[in-house]
Amino acid sequence: MNCVDFDKHFESYVRQWSKENMARYKNVDAMEADIPEVYLRWLNEPCDWLSGRTPGNYFAQFDDAKFLCKWLCDYVKKKVPVPDQLLERITEMGEASVPHLLDIAARKEAAGEVRMTAIGLPAGLATIMYSVANVIIQKAINLLGTDTAAAWSIYWKLDGFYWPISNAIGITVMTFAGQNFGARQLGRIYSVIHTGLWMHAGFSALFSVLMFLTRGLTVRFFTDDGNVMAEGSRIITMLAFFYPTFCCVEVLSSAMRGCGRSVMPTVLTLFGTCLLRLALLFFVTFPHLSNWTIALCYPATWLTTSVLFVIYYKCFRWMPEMKQV
Repeated sequence: MNCVDFDKHFESYVRQWSKENMARYKNVDAMEADIPEVYLRWLNEPCDWLSGRTPGNYFAQFDDAKFLCKWLCDYVKKKVPVPDQLLERITEMGEASVPHLLDIAARKEAAGEVRMTAIGLPAGLATIMYSVANVIIQKAINLLGTDTAAAWSIYWKLDGFYWPISNAIGITVMTFAGQNFGARQLGRIYSVIHTGLWMHAGFSALFSVLMFLTRGLTVRFFTDDGNVMAEGSRIITMLAFFYPTFCCVEVLSSAMRGCGRSVMPTVLTLFGTCLLRLALLFFVTFPHLSNWTIALCYPATWLTTSVLFVIYYKCFRWMPEMKQV
């Protein structure tokens, strides 16, 4: 495969542009401020070194995800900078790219940079699918009218207080699990997991109770409309007590990543909280549109993903072998 150095060609383009336009600028800082615009222009100009194609859409002509992932490996092997456009194209391929990226990540002989990229891109794909699911959920909410949309907006603002603390607990578990894995302290890793589960469960339970008990007061902070307040309180009542179901997803996935197992947590999360949510939206929510069927998408996917993580944690060998020192 021809691994073209896009960075080198862009540097050459910038040098030529600088020579031609230097007189237009008062200083170097002013010239550097226009580099992003120059980059966009470069992306959309046909180039001889790409047989007349533009750098921005060169990889768009390729639809084989396996071929693109192999091309990524070749770039790294030849020590040529991987073009952003190639990574973007692999990401655009969505689910078609996931099996090939995970295969690369699982190969111990693969170069470190390739494995890091292969591990990171599925996580990026999962984030994209989250966004897609949220857009579709928003579409379903909009079909129920402005009062419902306003009520869900209030719920999401309150819900936003939960996730930063949940993520902080997950990061703490991942950090301590990684440190103890490096120190070959197996017992401490399990202790970290148990402590993390108790912490997350305790926080989730406290958040659920507070959210439920204060729903009338908190909704009033955002609106005085009676219909919106009633809808908002009803949504909170439906979802408030399901936050503890997310504990195993956050804690177990973080512990596995801390011990070097990044692939399987990504697969389980991708399936449980992304693909399943999309399936529920199309086969349950839209055919029976209501606040209840919209709300169902959240606890159903949290609980399913937690069960998958518990099964993987209990029944499969998730922790890499430790070499005693």
